[in-house]
Amino acid sequence: MRLRELARREAQLLFRESTASAVPLHEICATIGETFDAVKGAIADEIEAEVEANNNVLPELFYDALSMHLPAIFTQPEYFQRVLTRVPTAYLIRMAATSLTSMMLYDEGLQVAQSVPAKGLLRFALSYTAARREAEALSSKLTSGAALESDETLKLARYMTAGGARAILTTAMRDAGQV
Repeated sequence: MRLRELARREAQLLFRESTASAVPLHEICATIGETFDAVKGAIADEIEAEVEANNNVLPELFYDALSMHLPAIFTQPEYFQRVLTRVPTAYLIRMAATSLTSMMLYDEGLQVAQSVPAKGLLRFALSYTAARREAEALSSKLTSGAALESDETLKLARYMTAGGARAILTTAMRDAGQV
């Protein structure tokens, strides 16, 4: 993700959180920073344990998170390999943790990030990333007019039943500038 996009998403989070409470903006801003640092630290600690268990090599499981942090040119295979071999592992861990934290916190807000136990944040963030990709793929297929497979139709029906009303209201409020 680019810096401008991250700044936009953080500002959106700040205003969403301020709309939901009577807490002054500067306090919400501080809470966002503290939460971001705590979540990123917990995720980085868990990634570090995974790296140590993998002979001090960053497992491929984290390559997507790392790619989200890098400029597009460095995600190309020949450059990505250079990043993996030339950038210190400790820095790669922090980059992956930052990407996972940004996606989860900016999309879901403080409540979700604060409600997951520290020891479970990495698995939650990875599951969240996979679910987000699945949602994006289904959305892309729908908007392109491509035919859905029967299992995709069933998934969409389940997802809409589980979170459809909240998603509809939240989207409508965001579109109206109320959140």
